[in-house]
Amino acid sequence: MRRNAAAGIVLAALLVVAGSARADSVSRPSLSVGDTWTYSTNSTLPSGFVLDGQFTSRVTAIGSTGNVSLDLAGGGSASGYVRAPTGGGLATGRWTLAGEDVLEPLGFETTYSLLDLTVNGTYQGIIPFRLHLTNTTAFAVTQDAWQFPWSPGGSGGVSLVLTYAQDAFLDAGSYSNSTHANGTAPWSFVYSMENATTMNTPARSVTAYPIHREWLDGSLDVAYFAPEVGNDVATRSYNATGVLVASTLLLAYRYQALEPPTFLGLTLVGWGIASAAAAAILVSAVVLVRRRRRKRGPVPPSLLEPDRP
Repeated sequence: MRRNAAAGIVLAALLVVAGSARADSVSRPSLSVGDTWTYSTNSTLPSGFVLDGQFTSRVTAIGSTGNVSLDLAGGGSASGYVRAPTGGGLATGRWTLAGEDVLEPLGFETTYSLLDLTVNGTYQGIIPFRLHLTNTTAFAVTQDAWQFPWSPGGSGGVSLVLTYAQDAFLDAGSYSNSTHANGTAPWSFVYSMENATTMNTPARSVTAYPIHREWLDGSLDVAYFAPEVGNDVATRSYNATGVLVASTLLLAYRYQALEPPTFLGLTLVGWGIASAAAAAILVSAVVLVRRRRRKRGPVPPSLLEPDRP
């Protein structure tokens, strides 16, 4: 669902666009609390630091106005050449991510986003370090010409104003530093949608619609969303020079809107199988009882009632 503003610099591909389809267009997906999507991710920060791993996006609430709340959780490996006050060197470690998002219902633009990123590792193989970054951003949509239903060949511009606050803390050996930034800035971009294509993922092979989001600086995001999973199956982000800087790929998901209906925990097919099994057991029991009755010999005369006068 939409990429966070300032935090997009940190993890450009950790949020996704969702969709659901009709025959010739894509309408808003029927999300439910408990829907989940798990992705592999690879993201290169502007400094050259690379984050590999997985994250899961989960629907936690559906508001009365249709707003969708999600949480994010993930982690993986971190590595890259980084600059330091004494020069530069290789840093390696592990990262963890927690976050929240709120999406409005008309086009699933983000109205609120929180990201909390922590990286623990070593610098030059000997100096332990810890990087912690928290970003909170609120988005006010001022123009939205990209609303459901979406159609192949269609396009539309979106403008919004973001208000963000970001805190970063770095502790490496005897060196430590913290920064705080906040502000308000306008944002605008243009969406366009291509015809459906087939995408193969570890989760399954699906029909997906590429959605391009072009930024004023020339950078580009491409999201491949599949109506049958209720979300993207892959995303790719390119900088202004066309270099791929972030990507995600769907590994597993649960989209309850397209799951078979259940009653007392069983689908209709499941109930059919259970009913057939129960009927087979009942028939076997009846046959067994009848067989036992036939095996009994005639009743001895002494056990019969005496003739009445």
